[in-house]
Amino acid sequence: TEEEVEQIIEGTIFNYHREQRTLERKRKRVGNKYWRFGKLNKEGNIRKIKKGKKNQQKFERRKGVIKREGVKNWSERIKEKILGEGREKKQDLRTKKYGNS
Repeated sequence: TEEEVEQIIEGTIFNYHREQRTLERKRKRVGNKYWRFGKLNKEGNIRKIKKGKKNQQKFERRKGVIKREGVKNWSERIKEKILGEGREKKQDLRTKKYGNS
């Protein structure tokens, strides 16, 4: 009768939803995703290394220019950075601040 038909309909709907739920769970990827992103990570790391090397080369070039031609129109910050004066000052500040000797 009508009650049995309703029960059957509810059962079929419930089963359908349960099947969809299991399919959704299967679709989700579980575990290590390195095979997808490993290549991208590697490329990013290579770029970082290359950028660091370029910066180092720039720094060395600046040092060479200063040694050859003397200090011309360099900003104070760059001069301190290259000649090492700024680093010594920072070290002194650190020792005073934290009491290190």
